[in-house]
Amino acid sequence: MLDYSCLAILKSFVHQIPGIRSYTFFKSLDRPPTKMVGLGVWDDFNLASKFLYAPDGVPEECYWRSLGAKVKFGIYHVVFITSNGKSEL
Repeated sequence: MLDYSCLAILKSFVHQIPGIRSYTFFKSLDRPPTKMVGLGVWDDFNLASKFLYAPDGVPEECYWRSLGAKVKFGIYHVVFITSNGKSEL
């Protein structure tokens, strides 16, 4: 159910979030999958943190918790990634 809800969120909700450029979800490869990871690209840190760390949380968080999921957010700043896969500042 968790991966289906992530797909529904991508199709109906993510494009409405201010400052978000793209978003995708990945599920773990263990069987059965036990983790989902979301990866978003934002215009800037402030817009991402305003959304992800809002007092009420993100809208889908309540549903995910009802499924027994533990939700954790982190914001990382990547300056750029070269074509050889190495991150550089």
